[in-house]
Amino acid sequence: MASRVAAVIGSPVAHSLSPVIHRAAFVAAGVDWSYVAFEVSEGKVEDALAAMRTLGIGGLSVTMPHKQAAARAVD
Repeated sequence: MASRVAAVIGSPVAHSLSPVIHRAAFVAAGVDWSYVAFEVSEGKVEDALAAMRTLGIGGLSVTMPHKQAAARAVD
């Protein structure tokens, strides 16, 4: 199986510990996954979700200020 990617979106998000925590969990679980943070500007959540689908990102965490916009946009 090829490596998979999961991510967190937010603004600001560079300070997030989620990538470190999730990468450690993936290593501990023995799965070939990575976890990255994407800075997404306010008003661009729907674009980010479309990109996630297009790129085949396997999972997405959402942090402030995007939680409500993401909840409205997901199917």
